[in-house]
Amino acid sequence: MKLGRHIIETFRRFTLAASIDEYDLASVLTKEIPELTDICITIRPTHLHLQAAVPLTRYGLERDLPVELTLQLRAVDKRTITFEVFDVCPHDTESFNETYLIRPPYLRYANRLLTVDLSFYFPFRHARYRSIRHIKLEEGLLLAYLSH
Repeated sequence: MKLGRHIIETFRRFTLAASIDEYDLASVLTKEIPELTDICITIRPTHLHLQAAVPLTRYGLERDLPVELTLQLRAVDKRTITFEVFDVCPHDTESFNETYLIRPPYLRYANRLLTVDLSFYFPFRHARYRSIRHIKLEEGLLLAYLSH
């Protein structure tokens, strides 16, 4: 009986590392947020930097407005990751941020905090692992350590 419990506890502590590179993250955002085009993501150990273009039509003329967004990792809770919206260019206004950063159910934005629900991202959707134990930003990679 003790051996069985020991084996079960060992598997409960088992952690799987899943990585998302810059290209994969950009392709997911392209599918999920059709208003953004030419998405380029840079992942650094301290932050995520997103560059994209928002098509605008004004006075019958179409043009692309370049947008840049810098996010810093704040918290991890089960399958959600919370980022602080650190810098937004060219318009760092709450109405602009809410227009492009609220995408229920996988993106929520409030009080300069962006919450991403990874259970809607394909590799995590059908995973047997219930929660994210730890997130680590490396050069070009977002590493998610999943646990039961």
